[in-house]
Amino acid sequence: NQKFALSLATNTGSALGKFNWVAILLFIVMSVLQFLSMKIPQWLQKRRTKNVAKLQKNPTQDKNQRTMNMVSYMMVIMIIFMGLQLPIAMTFYWTVTALIGIGQSVITQAIVAKNSNKKEKKKTVKYVKK
Repeated sequence: NQKFALSLATNTGSALGKFNWVAILLFIVMSVLQFLSMKIPQWLQKRRTKNVAKLQKNPTQDKNQRTMNMVSYMMVIMIIFMGLQLPIAMTFYWTVTALIGIGQSVITQAIVAKNSNKKEKKKTVKYVKK
């Protein structure tokens, strides 16, 4: 019964070193979810704005996008590295936080898309009435 038991105060790195499958699985899930929580908002935003015509190339925006991508990757790497040094409780916390962040991003983008559709319909109705 104690095969999958894991103390939340246990250091993640030492639990992984002992091949504790619960710790390994939690660490992998946390790493993937952290990456997804950083990238999903960017993917959703890109998908939402892909139909918007670009009038001209904006080098500042391209540079900002590259910087944002680099910061996202560095943050994930830092969290993974710190996750190895801290107790399992932090790994669990970051897993739950990443799930909440993903849900928040998806819900927010759905609301924004719904509001955008309503505004587009109102504009269309105004043009049709005139």
